[in-house]
Amino acid sequence: MTKILDRYVIFSMLLSFFICMSTIMCFFIVVDLFDNFGRFTTYIEKVNGAAKEMGNPQQSLFWVMLTHYLYLSPMILYNFTPIITVIATVFTLLRMVRSKELIILQTTSISNYRIARPFVIFSILIATFLACTQEYILPSIADEIISTNKIRKGRRIRASFQYKDLEGKVFYIGIVNPMTQSIHDIRVTLFQQEKYVASKVIEAKLGKWVDNILILKHGKVINYKDNSESTIGQQGYKINTNLTLYKLLTPDRNLDVLHYAQLKDLYTSHKNPGALVTMYSRWTTPISIIFLVLLTVSLILHSGIENFLKKIMICMLFTLIFYCINLLCLSLGKKELLTPLFSACFPLALLGSAAISTIITAN
Repeated sequence: MTKILDRYVIFSMLLSFFICMSTIMCFFIVVDLFDNFGRFTTYIEKVNGAAKEMGNPQQSLFWVMLTHYLYLSPMILYNFTPIITVIATVFTLLRMVRSKELIILQTTSISNYRIARPFVIFSILIATFLACTQEYILPSIADEIISTNKIRKGRRIRASFQYKDLEGKVFYIGIVNPMTQSIHDIRVTLFQQEKYVASKVIEAKLGKWVDNILILKHGKVINYKDNSESTIGQQGYKINTNLTLYKLLTPDRNLDVLHYAQLKDLYTSHKNPGALVTMYSRWTTPISIIFLVLLTVSLILHSGIENFLKKIMICMLFTLIFYCINLLCLSLGKKELLTPLFSACFPLALLGSAAISTIITAN
């Protein structure tokens, strides 16, 4: 019977989780689309106008919006997973209460610890999925997330600026197009190692990244050493550089889309307190899902509160309080008003204490 109970609860939780996730994501996309549709149309007009002048194929408004929300979906899922898991827990328990299943379980010799076990197992699976999403999925599409997010916020194109990479090459870039993942009107200057004198200049109309290598096309190469000039071929001119589209679009780095190792390097090299706080939150955020589910199940199973609606309201109130305290502590930690470890762990300690004490009294 116990294995049947685990399978039944986990399947019900999974069904409720996908329903809640689909509903919240669809609602978010519809509201966001109504709010930013004008920005999409303006962006398409500018991009297609520039493409027409250069003889490049034009883009479809539908394809741009589809690409935008396709890359934005993992970030939406990551941000809403904790609250979706809590809602799925409430819906599952509500279904069990309406069908009298929870009452039958409580009147038998099965303890509240045993009833809560499948819910905790499911929360551990979701926490593991959240950690994998943060460490592997989001960093792999970091450039696309930043690019599409810039369009949604109205910062569509950056123009006319310089960048110097680690090898001393100086880049002048006319236009950065985040949606096409390309740069336009580029001038790259290479200098002699002994003296700060230009040795070579590459001028191109188009640049794209392929396997972390910048390839310039439609331009020429001027070599000052032998006063020669050559045209860039169809295969393009390859440049090894640490310059990426992500760096061009994010002078202020989005820490949520970095690997754990990148956050560690960022803190080691620049002593960025936000990077250290984000590192600690990579551990506390998944664990908080487990404690939120445990607290929700404990409150609903608690015999001291008879009204089921009141139990749900208390669960939502505790979840809201936790989120407010967590956001406040993380913000203070990034501003160095609290120590990074304290700012990340203090909300989790409060939540864990409340969840454990509640399940003990409920049993």
